[in-house]
Amino acid sequence: MQSVTAPVAVRSAGGFGRRGRSLGGAKARGVRIAAVIAVVAIALTGAVASRAGGGGGERGVAARAPGVSTATVELPAGPLRTAFADRAVWIPIGDENEVIRVDAASLQKSYVEDVGDYPSAVAAGGDKVWVANENSNTVQAIDVASNELVERDAFRVGHEPVDIAVAGRYVWTANCGCEQQDGHGTVSRIDLRARRVRQFPVGPYPLGLGVDPSGVVWVTSEDGYLRALDPDSGAVIERIKVHGDLTDVVTYGDASAWLASASKHTLRRVKP
Repeated sequence: MQSVTAPVAVRSAGGFGRRGRSLGGAKARGVRIAAVIAVVAIALTGAVASRAGGGGGERGVAARAPGVSTATVELPAGPLRTAFADRAVWIPIGDENEVIRVDAASLQKSYVEDVGDYPSAVAAGGDKVWVANENSNTVQAIDVASNELVERDAFRVGHEPVDIAVAGRYVWTANCGCEQQDGHGTVSRIDLRARRVRQFPVGPYPLGLGVDPSGVVWVTSEDGYLRALDPDSGAVIERIKVHGDLTDVVTYGDASAWLASASKHTLRRVKP
Protein backbone atom coordinates (compact mmCIF):
# COMPACT_ATOMS: atom_id res chain seq x y z
CA MET A 1 0.00 0.00 0.00
CA GLN A 2 1.31 3.46 -0.91
CA SER A 3 0.33 6.54 1.03
CA VAL A 4 1.15 10.09 -0.06
CA THR A 5 0.09 13.19 1.86
CA ALA A 6 -0.02 16.72 0.49
CA PRO A 7 -0.98 19.91 2.37
CA VAL A 8 -4.11 21.63 1.10
CA ALA A 9 -6.45 24.29 2.42
CA VAL A 10 -9.27 22.15 3.72
CA ARG A 11 -11.87 24.16 5.55
CA SER A 12 -14.05 22.47 8.13
CA ALA A 13 -17.81 22.57 8.06
CA GLY A 14 -18.30 24.70 11.13
CA GLY A 15 -21.59 26.55 10.77
CA PHE A 16 -22.66 24.57 7.70
CA GLY A 17 -24.80 21.95 9.35
CA ARG A 18 -27.60 22.16 11.82
CA ARG A 19 -25.70 20.31 14.51
CA GLY A 20 -22.11 21.37 13.72
CA ARG A 21 -20.24 18.55 15.48
CA SER A 22 -16.54 18.78 16.18
CA LEU A 23 -14.66 16.80 13.54
CA GLY A 24 -12.35 15.33 16.13
CA GLY A 25 -15.10 14.23 18.52
CA ALA A 26 -17.13 11.08 18.68
CA LYS A 27 -20.01 12.79 16.95
CA ALA A 28 -18.09 14.09 13.98
CA ARG A 29 -19.64 15.35 10.77
CA GLY A 30 -18.02 15.08 7.39
CA VAL A 31 -16.13 18.08 6.13
CA ARG A 32 -18.01 19.69 3.27
CA ILE A 33 -15.65 20.35 0.37
CA ALA A 34 -17.51 22.55 -2.05
CA ALA A 35 -14.47 22.70 -4.32
CA VAL A 36 -16.20 19.87 -6.20
CA ILE A 37 -18.11 22.65 -7.91
CA ALA A 38 -14.84 24.02 -9.24
CA VAL A 39 -13.86 20.70 -10.78
CA VAL A 40 -17.11 20.17 -12.61
CA ALA A 41 -17.82 23.76 -13.63
CA ILE A 42 -14.44 24.55 -15.14
CA ALA A 43 -14.67 21.60 -17.51
CA LEU A 44 -17.66 23.01 -19.34
CA THR A 45 -17.84 26.74 -18.77
CA GLY A 46 -14.63 28.19 -17.42
CA ALA A 47 -16.67 29.41 -14.46
CA VAL A 48 -14.96 28.23 -11.32
CA ALA A 49 -16.34 27.78 -7.84
CA SER A 50 -14.45 26.92 -4.71
CA ARG A 51 -15.01 26.38 -1.03
CA ALA A 52 -17.84 28.24 0.64
CA GLY A 53 -16.85 30.77 3.23
CA GLY A 54 -17.68 30.54 6.91
CA GLY A 55 -19.98 32.81 8.84
CA GLY A 56 -23.67 33.47 8.56
CA GLY A 57 -26.02 34.97 6.01
CA GLU A 58 -25.98 34.47 2.27
CA ARG A 59 -22.84 32.71 1.08
CA GLY A 60 -21.23 33.01 -2.33
CA VAL A 61 -19.07 30.41 -4.03
CA ALA A 62 -16.14 31.81 -5.99
CA ALA A 63 -12.49 31.25 -6.91
CA ARG A 64 -9.68 33.04 -8.67
CA ALA A 65 -6.92 31.49 -10.74
CA PRO A 66 -4.57 33.04 -13.31
CA GLY A 67 -6.08 33.00 -16.77
CA VAL A 68 -9.41 31.56 -15.60
CA SER A 69 -12.66 33.48 -15.49
CA THR A 70 -14.59 33.38 -12.26
CA ALA A 71 -18.22 33.45 -11.31
CA THR A 72 -20.18 33.67 -8.08
CA VAL A 73 -23.38 31.86 -7.21
CA GLU A 74 -25.19 33.01 -4.09
CA LEU A 75 -26.47 30.18 -1.89
CA PRO A 76 -28.83 30.34 1.08
CA ALA A 77 -26.47 28.26 3.21
CA GLY A 78 -23.15 26.48 2.99
CA PRO A 79 -23.21 23.65 0.44
CA LEU A 80 -22.71 20.10 1.57
CA ARG A 81 -21.60 17.27 -0.75
CA THR A 82 -22.39 18.21 -4.33
CA ALA A 83 -22.74 16.43 -7.68
CA PHE A 84 -22.60 17.23 -11.40
CA ALA A 85 -25.21 15.94 -13.87
CA ASP A 86 -26.99 17.18 -16.99
CA ARG A 87 -24.54 20.10 -17.36
CA ALA A 88 -25.41 21.43 -13.92
CA VAL A 89 -24.14 21.43 -10.35
CA TRP A 90 -26.57 19.96 -7.81
CA ILE A 91 -26.25 21.26 -4.27
CA PRO A 92 -28.09 19.96 -1.19
CA ILE A 93 -29.09 22.68 1.27
CA GLY A 94 -29.80 20.87 4.49
CA ASP A 95 -31.33 23.70 6.52
CA GLU A 96 -33.78 24.52 3.72
CA ASN A 97 -34.77 20.92 2.88
CA GLU A 98 -34.09 21.55 -0.79
CA VAL A 99 -31.64 20.81 -3.59
CA ILE A 100 -30.45 23.63 -5.82
CA ARG A 101 -29.57 23.04 -9.48
CA VAL A 102 -27.07 25.54 -10.92
CA ASP A 103 -26.79 25.52 -14.70
CA ALA A 104 -23.09 25.31 -15.57
CA ALA A 105 -23.40 27.68 -18.55
CA SER A 106 -25.87 30.33 -17.40
CA LEU A 107 -25.39 29.90 -13.61
CA GLN A 108 -29.17 30.12 -13.33
CA LYS A 109 -30.59 28.43 -10.24
CA SER A 110 -33.65 26.21 -9.97
CA TYR A 111 -34.94 24.43 -6.91
CA VAL A 112 -36.14 20.98 -5.96
CA GLU A 113 -38.20 21.44 -2.83
CA ASP A 114 -39.90 19.05 -0.42
CA VAL A 115 -37.07 16.56 -0.32
CA GLY A 116 -36.52 14.70 2.95
CA ASP A 117 -35.40 16.20 6.23
CA TYR A 118 -31.92 17.75 5.98
CA PRO A 119 -30.50 16.63 2.61
CA SER A 120 -26.78 16.26 3.29
CA ALA A 121 -25.30 14.75 0.12
CA VAL A 122 -26.12 14.09 -3.53
CA ALA A 123 -24.63 11.81 -6.19
CA ALA A 124 -25.26 11.49 -9.90
CA GLY A 125 -26.12 8.24 -11.62
CA GLY A 126 -27.56 7.89 -15.12
CA ASP A 127 -30.45 10.29 -15.60
CA LYS A 128 -30.97 10.86 -11.88
CA VAL A 129 -29.44 12.67 -8.96
CA TRP A 130 -29.72 10.74 -5.70
CA VAL A 131 -30.26 12.60 -2.43
CA ALA A 132 -29.33 11.37 1.06
CA ASN A 133 -31.58 12.90 3.72
CA GLU A 134 -29.74 12.83 7.03
CA ASN A 135 -32.57 13.40 9.50
CA SER A 136 -35.26 11.31 7.80
CA ASN A 137 -32.91 8.37 7.03
CA THR A 138 -34.05 8.22 3.42
CA VAL A 139 -32.71 8.36 -0.12
CA GLN A 140 -34.66 9.96 -2.97
CA ALA A 141 -34.08 10.40 -6.70
CA ILE A 142 -34.45 13.55 -8.79
CA ASP A 143 -35.07 13.22 -12.52
CA VAL A 144 -32.51 15.54 -14.12
CA ALA A 145 -34.69 16.20 -17.17
CA SER A 146 -37.80 17.33 -15.27
CA ASN A 147 -36.05 18.56 -12.11
CA GLU A 148 -38.68 16.68 -10.09
CA LEU A 149 -38.60 13.95 -7.49
CA VAL A 150 -39.25 10.42 -8.71
CA GLU A 151 -41.84 9.04 -6.29
CA ARG A 152 -41.02 5.41 -7.07
CA ASP A 153 -37.36 5.89 -6.17
CA ALA A 154 -37.55 6.52 -2.43
CA PHE A 155 -35.81 4.20 0.00
CA ARG A 156 -35.26 4.01 3.75
CA VAL A 157 -31.62 3.50 4.70
CA GLY A 158 -29.53 3.45 7.89
CA HIS A 159 -29.39 6.07 10.62
CA GLU A 160 -28.18 9.51 9.51
CA PRO A 161 -26.84 9.05 5.96
CA VAL A 162 -24.11 11.69 5.51
CA ASP A 163 -22.60 10.62 2.19
CA ILE A 164 -23.82 8.86 -0.94
CA ALA A 165 -22.32 7.26 -4.07
CA VAL A 166 -23.73 5.59 -7.17
CA ALA A 167 -22.06 2.74 -9.06
CA GLY A 168 -23.98 0.72 -11.62
CA ARG A 169 -27.04 -0.91 -10.11
CA TYR A 170 -26.13 0.12 -6.56
CA VAL A 171 -26.60 3.28 -4.54
CA TRP A 172 -24.49 3.40 -1.37
CA THR A 173 -24.82 5.55 1.74
CA ALA A 174 -22.52 6.06 4.71
CA ASN A 175 -24.77 6.17 7.77
CA CYS A 176 -23.00 8.01 10.56
CA GLY A 177 -25.37 7.17 13.40
CA CYS A 178 -23.80 10.20 15.05
CA GLU A 179 -26.65 10.72 17.51
CA GLN A 180 -26.56 7.13 18.70
CA GLN A 181 -24.61 6.36 21.84
CA ASP A 182 -23.30 2.96 20.74
CA GLY A 183 -21.39 4.44 17.79
CA HIS A 184 -22.35 1.60 15.47
CA GLY A 185 -22.33 3.02 11.97
CA THR A 186 -23.50 1.22 8.85
CA VAL A 187 -23.31 1.36 5.10
CA SER A 188 -26.54 0.88 3.15
CA ARG A 189 -26.65 -0.66 -0.32
CA ILE A 190 -29.70 0.01 -2.48
CA ASP A 191 -30.07 -2.55 -5.26
CA LEU A 192 -31.98 -0.68 -7.96
CA ARG A 193 -32.83 -3.83 -9.88
CA ALA A 194 -34.13 -5.84 -6.96
CA ARG A 195 -35.56 -2.75 -5.22
CA ARG A 196 -33.97 -3.96 -2.01
CA VAL A 197 -31.90 -2.29 0.72
CA ARG A 198 -29.27 -4.06 2.80
CA GLN A 199 -27.28 -2.75 5.77
CA PHE A 200 -23.64 -3.62 6.44
CA PRO A 201 -21.80 -2.85 9.70
CA VAL A 202 -18.62 -0.81 9.46
CA GLY A 203 -16.51 1.10 11.95
CA PRO A 204 -17.78 3.77 14.33
CA TYR A 205 -19.32 6.84 12.78
CA PRO A 206 -18.63 6.38 9.03
CA LEU A 207 -18.28 9.83 7.47
CA GLY A 208 -17.50 9.38 3.77
CA LEU A 209 -17.45 6.79 1.04
CA GLY A 210 -16.46 6.31 -2.58
CA VAL A 211 -16.59 3.48 -5.11
CA ASP A 212 -13.53 2.63 -7.19
CA PRO A 213 -13.65 1.40 -10.82
CA SER A 214 -13.71 -2.25 -9.71
CA GLY A 215 -16.81 -1.64 -7.59
CA VAL A 216 -15.05 -1.84 -4.21
CA VAL A 217 -16.56 0.59 -1.69
CA TRP A 218 -14.11 2.62 0.42
CA VAL A 219 -15.38 4.02 3.72
CA THR A 220 -13.78 6.43 6.17
CA SER A 221 -14.68 6.21 9.86
CA GLU A 222 -14.09 8.30 12.94
CA ASP A 223 -11.66 5.70 14.31
CA GLY A 224 -9.07 6.63 11.66
CA TYR A 225 -9.47 3.52 9.51
CA LEU A 226 -10.16 3.31 5.79
CA ARG A 227 -12.18 0.18 5.06
CA ALA A 228 -12.82 -1.55 1.75
CA LEU A 229 -16.13 -3.38 1.33
CA ASP A 230 -16.88 -6.13 -1.14
CA PRO A 231 -19.77 -4.78 -3.25
CA ASP A 232 -21.59 -8.13 -3.36
CA SER A 233 -21.29 -9.43 0.20
CA GLY A 234 -20.72 -6.15 2.01
CA ALA A 235 -17.89 -7.77 3.95
CA VAL A 236 -14.84 -5.73 4.95
CA ILE A 237 -12.03 -7.05 2.75
CA GLU A 238 -9.34 -4.57 3.73
CA ARG A 239 -8.72 -2.24 6.65
CA ILE A 240 -6.02 0.42 6.54
CA LYS A 241 -4.99 2.56 9.50
CA VAL A 242 -4.36 6.05 8.18
CA HIS A 243 -4.83 8.17 11.33
CA GLY A 244 -6.37 11.60 11.58
CA ASP A 245 -9.94 12.73 11.09
CA LEU A 246 -10.76 11.31 7.68
CA THR A 247 -13.88 13.11 6.69
CA ASP A 248 -14.26 12.49 2.98
CA VAL A 249 -13.11 9.98 0.38
CA VAL A 250 -13.04 10.22 -3.40
CA THR A 251 -11.87 7.49 -5.78
CA TYR A 252 -10.51 7.83 -9.29
CA GLY A 253 -9.62 5.67 -12.25
CA ASP A 254 -6.28 4.53 -10.81
CA ALA A 255 -8.09 2.87 -7.87
CA SER A 256 -6.56 5.36 -5.44
CA ALA A 257 -8.59 6.69 -2.53
CA TRP A 258 -8.11 10.39 -1.78
CA LEU A 259 -8.82 11.31 1.83
CA ALA A 260 -9.47 14.78 3.18
CA SER A 261 -8.47 15.73 6.71
CA ALA A 262 -9.87 18.93 8.19
CA SER A 263 -7.71 19.17 11.31
CA LYS A 264 -4.42 18.52 9.48
CA HIS A 265 -5.35 20.45 6.32
CA THR A 266 -4.16 17.61 4.12
CA LEU A 267 -5.27 15.53 1.19
CA ARG A 268 -3.92 11.99 1.33
CA ARG A 269 -3.70 9.46 -1.45
CA VAL A 270 -3.90 5.82 -0.47
CA LYS A 271 -3.15 3.33 -3.23
CA PRO A 272 -3.51 -0.32 -2.10
